Amino acid sequence: MTAKEKRTRLDPCPQRVRALRMGVRNPRPGSAAMTSHWTRRAAALALPSPFALVLLCSLGAPPALAVTPVPTPSEDTGSWWARVQDDWDEAWARAWAREDRDIDSSEDEDRERDADWLREEGGVVHFRYADEGYAAVQLTGDWLDWQRLPMEFLAEEQCWAISLALEPGRHHYRFIVRDEEGEWEAIDPANAEARRLDESGWVSVIVTGGWDEREDWREDNAAWRRLRAELAREGGAPTFPSWDPDSDRNGSLGVEIDYQRVDGFVLGLVPRRLAESDFELSAQGLIAYGFESGRWSAGLTVLQPLVPGQRVWLKLQGASGTTYAPRTGIGDEENLLAVALLREDYRDYFRRQGAAASLVAAAPEWLRVEAGLRSEDHEAMRNTATWSVHSGRFRPNLPIEEGTLRSVFASLRLGTPLNHVALAWERAGEDVIGGDFGYSLAEVLLRSRVPVAEAQHLDLRVRAASNLRGALPLQRRFLLGGLGSVRGYDYQSLLVTHPAGPQALYGGERMLLANLEYGVGLFEELELFALYDAGMAWADQDAEFALGDLKDSAGLGLGSADAGLRLNILRTLDGSDETVLELRLERAF
Repeated sequence: MTAKEKRTRLDPCPQRVRALRMGVRNPRPGSAAMTSHWTRRAAALALPSPFALVLLCSLGAPPALAVTPVPTPSEDTGSWWARVQDDWDEAWARAWAREDRDIDSSEDEDRERDADWLREEGGVVHFRYADEGYAAVQLTGDWLDWQRLPMEFLAEEQCWAISLALEPGRHHYRFIVRDEEGEWEAIDPANAEARRLDESGWVSVIVTGGWDEREDWREDNAAWRRLRAELAREGGAPTFPSWDPDSDRNGSLGVEIDYQRVDGFVLGLVPRRLAESDFELSAQGLIAYGFESGRWSAGLTVLQPLVPGQRVWLKLQGASGTTYAPRTGIGDEENLLAVALLREDYRDYFRRQGAAASLVAAAPEWLRVEAGLRSEDHEAMRNTATWSVHSGRFRPNLPIEEGTLRSVFASLRLGTPLNHVALAWERAGEDVIGGDFGYSLAEVLLRSRVPVAEAQHLDLRVRAASNLRGALPLQRRFLLGGLGSVRGYDYQSLLVTHPAGPQALYGGERMLLANLEYGVGLFEELELFALYDAGMAWADQDAEFALGDLKDSAGLGLGSADAGLRLNILRTLDGSDETVLELRLERAF
């Protein structure tokens, strides 16, 4: 066994490393000279002009991640390429480990575990390691002071096994494997929870205790996570902050708490029931009350499995209550704090009453397809909340076009939450299923995380959308600028107006947005980021996506490695030289 192969066994996700050994090589500069437009912006940023090309060079990363392996050069361990490839494999492994930690719980639908990696019964944990002709396998862990315990070979199951009683808490462990070529250490290939200890290298992580409330911890962290994510998914809009005071194996009862400018303080209940068999319904409900507006909100989502053992569902949704246009990248907790402390609500609300039905397929794990139809009545809302720590008045809630929206829609996503390509389409109008609005909206989203070197990674988001016919209602139009889009500019201020004809009250019919972040790990939990944003919205649906129209900004950020806290300083690059300081509590994109 080569040194490279032994190092791969210590990677946190060895199966993924082997599958993802693609043709991703050291970045090469672009072949064409930059236009004067981008050269001026690169000069303003005090960076060489190829900086702007990084965004374009990164567009191929998710397809390479998902489906396109290419031949690799000779793996001669003494060659320069072999050393580069070793470093690259380790960087990919660390990036995938970071992705597993960074995925928000509402998006954690693609995180898979092997069904037999361990069990806990009455305080006893059963460890397993699959056999591949090994001479011996041993278990070691921090609760053993890293002493070795021999594991027993089970011929019928073709694995090595040992059962131990562990105290409640967090434990680190790994396996010692020996064959005819020697001995090496390996983390658990079927356990996605892994970390690197300075004194011990890579280890697998297991948390014990409190298992009596959940008969099978593995199900709660795999199939059930997908169900919870699908129940919470609604048009890309995140859910409100919630807290689960009581949870068991069969379901949970959450408490929703929010404060916003149209309903004031909101208190609600979120009951959830997750299926335990192939053809059992899963459901999630909502009932909430806004104390300032005096209005109730209610909703129900039902998933009916259609194929045994597969993630294929009939999805039914009904709702009556307050919702908001999913325009910004600000999180729930961030918006709640901004409203309460700064008197700034970044969301635009309206009242919705209607239903939707769709077919959803999410198998294999890197694929999600949905197609369906919806019918909704939309009603404008006004501000009712008055209290905030900061003095003044809330920004008025944006008006909408009231009426009935009926549409057919479809979406496709290829990849994982941090590396994927997503396509979406929606068609509304009398020529389809009626309604008061007529449009045909198409959207493409690219999201990629690319490891560049040890403790360095490139995060990229590119989003483009356009209305192809008719006119978008105000509540569906695009607004860019500020938090969640092109940072450094005034909130929702970026728009190229229609050169002729009547102007809409606000927003655009098409948009283009790109966000780029280059992260460098300074310490274990601290990273330095270089930031670049560019984007614009156009009121004319026939306008070209002209790069000269884009507004861009650049800056630096310092924050935690898990993006839980970030301080950014950004400067606009349009000649205005505005400087903005930004505090974020969640990932920007």
